[in-house]
Amino acid sequence: MHSGEVIRTLDMQRRRNLPSSHAAEVSPQAAGERSLSRAASSADPTRSSRRRKHEDLDDEDVVALLVESEKGRSEKEKKHLELEERRLEQDREFHQAELARRDRQDAEDRRERSEQRRLLEVFLRKLG
Repeated sequence: MHSGEVIRTLDMQRRRNLPSSHAAEVSPQAAGERSLSRAASSADPTRSSRRRKHEDLDDEDVVALLVESEKGRSEKEKKHLELEERRLEQDREFHQAELARRDRQDAEDRRERSEQRRLLEVFLRKLG
């Protein structure tokens, strides 16, 4: 290992073993950042991670959290399905409108060709 890596590793181990109040005293820049983040958030500073918050929950609370999470997930999936169904319905309507437009265009083309053929026959009779 390079000396920089050794120093970094030892420093990280030392910081892990220090209490959080002592670590704030050692690093004034980190302490300033912590105080800013604490002031900006209204969360309890002693509970900084979701895992620690959930450790204090009993089984009923965990079940309630899971039910709430599943409910949110199912609502999200329901909204996604509704949006997908709406998109599919719009696609169907678009394709039906496009088919109707093509049918009208084909009918117009047939009528126009029929009229041109009739005029051509009239001109041929006059010439011949």
